Amino acid sequence: MLRPRPLVRLRSVARIGSAAELTYLDRVLQDGVPIGAVTTAVSPDGDFVYVAGGVNGSIGVFARDHATGGLTFRSAVEDGVDGVDGVSGVLAIVLSDDGQYLYAASGGDNALAVFARDADTGALTEIQSFSDGQEIDGLAGARQIAISPDGTSLYVAALYDFAVTAFDRDTGTGLLTFVVTRHYELGVTPDLGNTDGLAVAPTAARCTSGASRS
Repeated sequence: MLRPRPLVRLRSVARIGSAAELTYLDRVLQDGVPIGAVTTAVSPDGDFVYVAGGVNGSIGVFARDHATGGLTFRSAVEDGVDGVDGVSGVLAIVLSDDGQYLYAASGGDNALAVFARDADTGALTEIQSFSDGQEIDGLAGARQIAISPDGTSLYVAALYDFAVTAFDRDTGTGLLTFVVTRHYELGVTPDLGNTDGLAVAPTAARCTSGASRS
């Protein structure tokens, strides 16, 4: 009989002393969704950890024990299940500062998905999504997300479109409105070629992208 393959493997570490040494504590093996963990996000209150499963397009919700740091699987959203769309090949997830909303960038769906978050259960409910080629040309290979310090703007870096797309963000509802896309132009925006990193300055006056070269 074949042993089930571990689909998610999370490692917990503890910070010890002023030297910030890390000591391995435990791991979580989750059979089901998500498959192929690529990145994580922690709720502001530290109660929940969200895991992006890039292989099967899913986001898992794990409850976190504050005393031990241990994780317990609670729920998940998966692309194509219960109406969820835009997270196939999810590569990045970001929580708003208030923890009410989660944003996911998908390199498989070339999309950006918006989820409302239940603070008590950690559960996610999709409320909006954007796909490349549907009024927006700049989400192909979406892989990084950054939110401005004041929470009113959100940016998405797309590897294959050589682009950064800007959205206005409603801090109350979490919903986004497309503003503009900036594509790579030789001699004009050279730093957007092969965009795979993104950050917003503390003053929100500048959005910086990182580019790789083959």
